[in-house]
Amino acid sequence: MNISRPQVAQFKLVNGETVIAQVTEHDENSFIVDFALTIEDLDDYDHEGLEVVEGKVYYVMKPFISYTDDLSTTCSINPIAIIALSTPPESVINQYIKSCQTIQEALGNGENAPYAANLNNVISFKPKD
Repeated sequence: MNISRPQVAQFKLVNGETVIAQVTEHDENSFIVDFALTIEDLDDYDHEGLEVVEGKVYYVMKPFISYTDDLSTTCSINPIAIIALSTPPESVINQYIKSCQTIQEALGNGENAPYAANLNNVISFKPKD
């Protein structure tokens, strides 16, 4: 996994989502990114089993593009959809890189999953270890 810290950016989108990603190129028409994750508030029911500190806010990072098998796959973000763009603090970049590694491992390191014919609308994924 090759993430360049200076290229990591945090986007606030018009729909309220916060995305952190590595920007590989950009112009007035698009930001081309890879390793794109959303940063979401952890719901109260997600706190179950965690040691939480009163008054702190907890977040979870998830793939920005659903049903991906490789976070290094590039995607484009339209500048019209962006409210703000910033460089995240070093602590967030560290957590982002750790999250990318963990998610990529859970996805099978980008290797294609074996094809399995589905007769219905249910898609199966490799279970977490």
